Amino acid sequence: MTNKKLLKKLAEERLEVIETTRLPNVLNECLSYQLDFINDPAKHKAVLGTRRSAKSYMFALYLINQAVTVPKSKCIYMGLTNESCKQIMWSDIIDVIFDKYHIAAECNSKYEIEFDNGSVIYLRGLDATPHQMNRLRGQKFDIAVIDEAQDFTQDVEQIIDGVLKMALAQTEATICLGGTPGNKMGNHYWWRIWEPESTLKQWKLFHFNWKNNTSIEPKTGKRVCDAIQIQVNKDLELNPLIELTPKFRQEVLGEWVVDTDARVYKSSTANYIDQKSLPNWFHEKCTYILSMDLGYYDATAFVISAYNKFYDNNMYVLESFKKTKLTITAVANIIKELEKKYKFTYQVVDAANAQCVAEMRLIHSLPLIAAEKLGKEAHIALINSDFLTQNIKILRETNIDLKQELDTLIWDSKALLAGTHKENAKNENHLTDALLYGHVFSRHYWWKEFIPPASYEEQIVKQIEDQFLNRNNEVKQIQKSWWSNSDDSD
Repeated sequence: MTNKKLLKKLAEERLEVIETTRLPNVLNECLSYQLDFINDPAKHKAVLGTRRSAKSYMFALYLINQAVTVPKSKCIYMGLTNESCKQIMWSDIIDVIFDKYHIAAECNSKYEIEFDNGSVIYLRGLDATPHQMNRLRGQKFDIAVIDEAQDFTQDVEQIIDGVLKMALAQTEATICLGGTPGNKMGNHYWWRIWEPESTLKQWKLFHFNWKNNTSIEPKTGKRVCDAIQIQVNKDLELNPLIELTPKFRQEVLGEWVVDTDARVYKSSTANYIDQKSLPNWFHEKCTYILSMDLGYYDATAFVISAYNKFYDNNMYVLESFKKTKLTITAVANIIKELEKKYKFTYQVVDAANAQCVAEMRLIHSLPLIAAEKLGKEAHIALINSDFLTQNIKILRETNIDLKQELDTLIWDSKALLAGTHKENAKNENHLTDALLYGHVFSRHYWWKEFIPPASYEEQIVKQIEDQFLNRNNEVKQIQKSWWSNSDDSD
């Protein structure tokens, strides 16, 4: 081998080594407003964004860039629960970025993403109990992110100043807060950061809006902002009342919403219908849901709801009732009798009493699904949106007790003054809780209006009209008749 060939081969091998060890620049994914946030030198940064403003995506890029470029970095992403953190960060975002940039890392059973260079991104849920935040004591981090701050029921200020502050100070780390506008105002830390006369001056504030999200959706090839605008227009055209709902105003318009109504649920007379309002064929291809709130001295509540995506986009509450001092076997027998009538797709139950649920599953062979207890206030906001847009219909004759609870359940006034939402313990909420569990599993919003294709006869008529009629429905003049060249002198 000649010297030139040898040098060329060595150069190619060296280039291959450089290419394989080159650090991926994941910040190439960032839009300009995301880079402004990441590159800002402030140690306390907060971002208030609408939904689909790419806030969480930016946090993922921020954490990955730190982990990849600085070996042995310790970063943490904190949300409501471990599962929600994994779903938001790993399943929906980080795994996609790793695949695109060929980054070798895995999310283990401890909700930790480990990198080859010794860096780790921890995913931690902190909102279930106060005990969870104490697990962070003594740990050091380079970047700490708290996302979905508007939904935290645990004290965010305590998490930051009481648990993370000393650990972050040792490494001169950056802490980031993110969330949407919420309805937890008053003393809630997230609101106090953003209120006009805030005393929390240590926070550098950023605003994100979906209208600025010009990134391209891989599946459709469209800009995210354009796709969202089309969907918003469709939603408003379908039901203009949606613009009045707190969910729309918070997540789409980016507004802080003060709910001055003391009632927990925003049901009205418009949400109640008579039995005869439903046609007989509604029950064809219908999906039935049984949702329950268990009790003994407190009542056990049963709510039967349904939706038919071939009929309309409403959730229908068919019947509900509650009984006290029911044994486990008695509850199981009621469920079996209801199953004979409705053939439920989902049987959802409050899992607070794990022993009762386990016995009904194992001994009575009931396919019960545990209701999600966390994020109750967010679920109430969702169901209230459906009440306001009249997408929940309750049969009046068979839901008398449910109507009583919906009309009388109010927020605790002292808790409201403190900026938190807590149901008044003096009012019963067994049926409303059961209704809430069922609403989580209802997919009534999957409905799409069905436009049947034109019949063969209609298609033929349409072709004839297109060929022989002009826009004014006048018969078209034939330019050259078949007899035009004939001799008609006779």
